[in-house]
Amino acid sequence: MTGDSALQPLAGLRVLIAEDQYMIAAELRRLLEGEGIVIVGPFSTVANALSANEEPVDVALLDVNLHGLAVFALADDLSRRGIPYGFATAYETAALPLAYQAVPRVEKPVTASALLRLLGVLAAQKGGVQRGAVTS
Repeated sequence: MTGDSALQPLAGLRVLIAEDQYMIAAELRRLLEGEGIVIVGPFSTVANALSANEEPVDVALLDVNLHGLAVFALADDLSRRGIPYGFATAYETAALPLAYQAVPRVEKPVTASALLRLLGVLAAQKGGVQRGAVTS
């Protein structure tokens, strides 16, 4: 734990991770679980992440490109389900389709503080930590 009281509300948050690079996914898992965050995934393909749509999720963290396939179908599915998401990507905002340019994002390589701030923003959009509430 970081000991920062501003981050404590993130404990129990269920975060879907879509990331195709194993080492990055493993580091995200390690960092977030250390903060008491529950990880759903990580998923390395859009299809695998979409197939987990029955899993209870509060927010999602998406790499824009998973094995050469854009993640926007997953982003659209999350939006339909009322699940806030953000991007962790090396892509510049201008490189994203216009419909996704306003999505909260952190640039890779991701720092712990930037990632936790992003998740805090997403949790606030959701209305706080639901601690596994199923959203559909």
